[in-house]
Amino acid sequence: MLKLCLLGFVALQSLNSISQNLDKTFLKNYQSPEFKFRSLNWNLDANSLGRQITAPNSSETHNAYLRTGLTHYVFSNQSHYQGTYYTALSLSGSFESQNAFDRFDSNLSLSHNSQNRFYLREKLFIGAHGGLAVSPSISFEDVDDTLRNGLNLNVAPSLSIGLGRIEYTTFARQAMDVNRLLNKTGTIGEPLNESQLKSLSDQIGKIRNKRGFDRRLLRIWQLEQLDSTLNSIGVETTKDIAYFSRLNDAFYYSQFNSRLSGLRTELGVTTPLRYARHSVHGSSNITSVLGFLKLDYYLPASYAMQYDLGVSVYGGLNRSEFLDNSTIERYPVWTTAYFSTGWYPTTRTRLKATINGGHSMSNSATPGLLAGIQADMYYYLSPATRLAISGGYNLSNDYDYTNNSNPSYLIENIPSIRYQGYYFNVEFIHQIF
Repeated sequence: MLKLCLLGFVALQSLNSISQNLDKTFLKNYQSPEFKFRSLNWNLDANSLGRQITAPNSSETHNAYLRTGLTHYVFSNQSHYQGTYYTALSLSGSFESQNAFDRFDSNLSLSHNSQNRFYLREKLFIGAHGGLAVSPSISFEDVDDTLRNGLNLNVAPSLSIGLGRIEYTTFARQAMDVNRLLNKTGTIGEPLNESQLKSLSDQIGKIRNKRGFDRRLLRIWQLEQLDSTLNSIGVETTKDIAYFSRLNDAFYYSQFNSRLSGLRTELGVTTPLRYARHSVHGSSNITSVLGFLKLDYYLPASYAMQYDLGVSVYGGLNRSEFLDNSTIERYPVWTTAYFSTGWYPTTRTRLKATINGGHSMSNSATPGLLAGIQADMYYYLSPATRLAISGGYNLSNDYDYTNNSNPSYLIENIPSIRYQGYYFNVEFIHQIF
């Protein structure tokens, strides 16, 4: 009897060790199948942010805005192509208070961004990316009690060459959710092995990307497909209410927790163009020719832990032309980097913390530094609706913070400043299909 108990204990420890090792390696090494995912979402979010400038002139600014809109997202993963398309239409209203002056703004924005990577070999690719944003606005300033209007137009095409591939491992995490929940309740005979998890992950990728407006019929069909897949890979199930409720929970309540894996480096050139017109301040044109080098690394360290790292370097020519025919030429170079830790403990929750830093130089100006921290939380409200809360705080010493690493948002030259800023955002996201 004692020998049997010892053998049982050793067997359980071995299974536990195998399970832990599988948690560490399965997500990291998973290669997603070919698929095309589409999603149309309705967003409603409220945001508060502020900035305090201490030099060269002291000022304090606080903003609050409310925004709603529709976003259409497409992600395509093929053996020789990876691409994302993001189109958004939004309407926002904002209030800004700066020292003793208040301003109200309303904006209508239409934007489209795409990233396209064509793979010549397994890891070698050519990239063709682009961004377009149009935003008319109306503002009211109490300094002179007048209505003002404006228009911003941003275009940012780019070409690149790179090495590496990022894998979409969300399907693998969902398969692990199914395995854990069914095994925890004893509705399957034994945990799935790596081969079974891979088969289940690939099938989840196929059935998840089927769209439908009638969610009841779609859910029935998807659960039937999951049950059929488990049977086909040799998993014995109890076929009771506990089994189907756990299957439903693992599949539907984890769809928004995106996980990625892999390393990618990219070298290229981008030519952002910006046109801005204001009824009082006139118009300006900003043209840039910038080279860039980017590195992105995503590491799913285990079932629950995710580490992400990114470094970007941009540099080149930035030329601003104004209504009075004056011009300003700069030769900016700036570097940004971030490191984030994500915790995905259940199918419903995500907690993430990020630290970021930056360094900028422009002509003979004093080099600038930027450091910040961010935190965000994601939680389910229903299979189609999520709540996202985020916040952050930044400190700067002579950092030209308008030089965002996204070249679509390069803004005209500003003087070197020192500032500190914060933001807080609450957002509801509902997936229409």
